[in-house]
Amino acid sequence: MYCFASTTSVSAARRATTCGEVDVRINGTVPSNTDADQNENCFWAAYQSGEHAFLTYRQTGIDAGTIHKLESVGHAPYHWVIDEVSPYTIVGPNSHRAVYHVYRSMSQDATGLHLQGSLDTPDLLIPA
Repeated sequence: MYCFASTTSVSAARRATTCGEVDVRINGTVPSNTDADQNENCFWAAYQSGEHAFLTYRQTGIDAGTIHKLESVGHAPYHWVIDEVSPYTIVGPNSHRAVYHVYRSMSQDATGLHLQGSLDTPDLLIPA
């Protein structure tokens, strides 16, 4: 069970870094947007330095997909990535309810960003 004590002010929220998006076809291994590496590096750097940051990871198919809105929060040694997961179908992007997962660690290597340590969902790889 996780407990978060939020002390974020409006001015602190304005300082959060928006690192952009990573778009990958479902079952794909390579992002389709040319700035994906730059966006992943931005999120990784923010995570390492304890900065508040956002990254959107989209897994898209022909008529369905999943949107992960990732948020880097906390300060060492208590640093997490919160993942707001929203599946969608051709019915519309708000056709399904979002669920939240908390990852306790993240690493980066040549294959991408690895989000690990959630108690309720498997690890997540965002391909490089």
